[in-house]
Amino acid sequence: MQLFRVLAGWLLTVPIMPTILLVLMLTPANRRLVIGAHLVRAWGRIMLAICGIRLDIRPAAAEMLRTRSPRVLTLNHSSTLDLVIGGAIYPEGCVIVAKEELRNLFLLGPVSKRMGMIFIDRSNSVTSRASLHDAAARIHDEQLVVLIAPEGTRTRDGRMPRFKAGAFWLAQIADVRVVPMVWTGCRDVWPMGQFGPTSGTIVIDVLPSIRVGPGEDAPRAAADALRLRYLEALGIEDDIAGAPLGAGARQTQV
Repeated sequence: MQLFRVLAGWLLTVPIMPTILLVLMLTPANRRLVIGAHLVRAWGRIMLAICGIRLDIRPAAAEMLRTRSPRVLTLNHSSTLDLVIGGAIYPEGCVIVAKEELRNLFLLGPVSKRMGMIFIDRSNSVTSRASLHDAAARIHDEQLVVLIAPEGTRTRDGRMPRFKAGAFWLAQIADVRVVPMVWTGCRDVWPMGQFGPTSGTIVIDVLPSIRVGPGEDAPRAAADALRLRYLEALGIEDDIAGAPLGAGARQTQV
């Protein structure tokens, strides 16, 4: 039964993605972040319903997602399911920071480009930093909500690798808050290597936001400090010896 659900979900995606792409091509550029968010949320929620997955969005997270304001959203990236979850809760004005390879994916690549996604070539630090500066320039002008997974990739074994500093450089350059979202249950429902998800419940919560302080070392310190807060929230043991609690992040409530 679950195999049938998964196949049905992905078969439904095949006509939906070209439809979204066509609508976005016909939509004025200044409306794509609004119209696109509605379309992506519809796709994500349909996929979750087909797969028998329920979202438990806690009140603070629900309020944050309803509010459009310039900020950087982070998430703990542990499963292929994160793509569908992200679609189902996609906030208005959101753009995703994704690895360069996504640009060339069938259907998802063209849709992502039309929705203003920020592609990072992690093999080239110069172009990666330039992409972050371009994104920072857009955040206030377009009231962007930038979504990024600071781990950079899915975890294979449930442990949490050291965060990359890109999200925190972006927040520092743009002078916006980092709002950490915690997604609990994704890896249990769809572990790496499994064909598709099983039914279950995903809890979405939010931690107090941080503002990255000034200075060249502050983004790295903020990344390390936030990783420790994620570990505590998720109940994961820290397996990186000497991971510092950075002084470059100031906590505030969302």
